[in-house]
Amino acid sequence: MTSVILIQTLIALISFIVYWQLLRKPKKNLPPGPKGVPLIGNIFALPPDGTPDFVHWRSITDKYGPIASITFMGQPLILIASKEDALELLEKKCSTSSTRPNFEFGNYAGFGGIVSIIKHGKEFKFHRKLMHKGLGTKLLVSKYADTQEQHAGLLVQDTLKTPENVIKHLENHANAVMLKLLYGYNINPHGDDPLIQLNDRVNIKFFQAVDAFGRLVEYLPGMKRLPDGFPGTKFKADAGEHYAHVQAWGEEPYRFTRKQMANDKGMDSYVAKLVREYIGDTKEPNEADEHAIIWSAAGLQVGGAETTVTTITGFVLGAIMFPEVQRKAQEEVDRVTGGTRMPIIADREQMPFINAIVSEALRWFPIIPMGFPHALSEDTSYKGYDLPKGSYLVWANWDFCHDPSVYKDPYKFDPERFLEPRNEPNPKWTVFGFGRRICPGRHLADTALFLNIASLVAFFDFTKKVDEQGNVLEPKLAFDPVRSAVSKPAAFPFKVTPRSERHVELLKALEKNYVVEESDAGLLGELPS
Repeated sequence: MTSVILIQTLIALISFIVYWQLLRKPKKNLPPGPKGVPLIGNIFALPPDGTPDFVHWRSITDKYGPIASITFMGQPLILIASKEDALELLEKKCSTSSTRPNFEFGNYAGFGGIVSIIKHGKEFKFHRKLMHKGLGTKLLVSKYADTQEQHAGLLVQDTLKTPENVIKHLENHANAVMLKLLYGYNINPHGDDPLIQLNDRVNIKFFQAVDAFGRLVEYLPGMKRLPDGFPGTKFKADAGEHYAHVQAWGEEPYRFTRKQMANDKGMDSYVAKLVREYIGDTKEPNEADEHAIIWSAAGLQVGGAETTVTTITGFVLGAIMFPEVQRKAQEEVDRVTGGTRMPIIADREQMPFINAIVSEALRWFPIIPMGFPHALSEDTSYKGYDLPKGSYLVWANWDFCHDPSVYKDPYKFDPERFLEPRNEPNPKWTVFGFGRRICPGRHLADTALFLNIASLVAFFDFTKKVDEQGNVLEPKLAFDPVRSAVSKPAAFPFKVTPRSERHVELLKALEKNYVVEESDAGLLGELPS
């Protein structure tokens, strides 16, 4: 009996695949690519475990040209490996290339309100409007300089106490800045903060959930209509495990802000300002407006800390592998600050080398090596090819940033490439995305990178670690093996020490300037465990 059921299930599943593939049969004049298997296309051409996506996709564009294609279950994926094609398709044609894949698993897990995955349309435009009102210009971001500088000061104080935890300190303070400016929330500085714990969990799940190539349901979205327990529907149960945490992560900070506003507190936060403008004193707010405020804030939160921490981790790796960069950075910071104070954002114009380090950190280890996928909202003709509506578009972000015809010795961490007389192109044109999908928090991220890098090099040396036998442990540029929509450097050994005893005494003297605010953790509602 069991074998009969299995055969019937297999027949039903194959029939479903055939039906769905026929419905989605793409036009024949796609860009060149490897020949697929009938019905399932290039499903076996997915990146193998252990191979970064961009390395695998590069093997296809190297063979078939700078614009190539593969097809999964009738779903075309367009691989863009030239700057010209990326700018034309993603920037100039952004009116038709700014939507997103379906991200079926991400929606099932509760992330459907995050602007990063909302399809282009009225809701997306409203979210971007709110984000622009809050953080869309350098002037708006500058209003939060005090918060950023406060946490940069706390970062170096924490690093002095436990230097081996510097990356964890970066994570805590990057999250703390986002929670403060978005919601007016002060973290618990003396232990694990419940919102930061929730952030850590949800951020990891978000970037795993929005992997457009990670699950069968992304190629066969009709599978979500299959009964629970049917072969291939485990994704429903997996997504359900995250849903409550995702909803609490989006909604509880918003509820906190509303409670604070009722007591005339936290009135300068992103959420508070939007609530005053769009909701006011009404007891029954417009549901769409409130939803957009809640999830636009969450959308800024999900990427804000991740960009800062991963990029600075890449800088630390680069500074260890190429120590002359660190020495020049310290010389510049000392010249501007006199070696007697913390760097501040207002110092930025006087620190061209630190600015160049920010650009180099973004270039040397771009956190989304193949770009966050766009999708076409209508059929498009390009260079004689037919690109069907719904095609996914990804671009060779890593290769653009490591093109030896553009960047001399591209695997060397070398900030001077952006200074006179070399003036190599700033990578921000590709690393922050294209067109209507450009990163809405890029100005905040850029400021955070400058301030935190300047603060760390002002007081600390980052060096290679030596093991108990006296062997120098050589770090290398490599990728974290965990599959995700973003890439991180693989863990590497390093040592953090104060630059001198004078720097230790200066940090101790400055400690009184960075008083920890009282935690708001006790004011939160109940969070899922």
